Amino acid sequence: MDIWVTWCKRKIICPTCNEEITVASPIVKSPFKSWHPECWLKEALAYLELHPYKTRHKGRPKLKLSAEEKRQRLRLQVLKSYYKRKGTNHNRLAEIQRELEVQIGKKVDSEGDKEEGCI
Repeated sequence: MDIWVTWCKRKIICPTCNEEITVASPIVKSPFKSWHPECWLKEALAYLELHPYKTRHKGRPKLKLSAEEKRQRLRLQVLKSYYKRKGTNHNRLAEIQRELEVQIGKKVDSEGDKEEGCI
């Protein structure tokens, strides 16, 4: 949204406090409204209180696996990659895929999250 601070050129009513903004006083202006700078700041801070800051996380959430489970998962992923590249033994590839899904499903269920896991 385009917002800037400028000098008031005519009398305006502030939408926040309903008081008159006099000519030659500073105003915060947008294409649709004009405020006293103090009123605009109060309104902006009230908005921020309603919408607290949240940290942003990139990528998918990490699975909480033990060292043994990580080793087993890596082994299954290597086997899956091998059979995919080889292009044969589709039964074994499907079996590995099911094992990975079961392993992730158990972890997601035990953590209490109902999100779908990624392979």
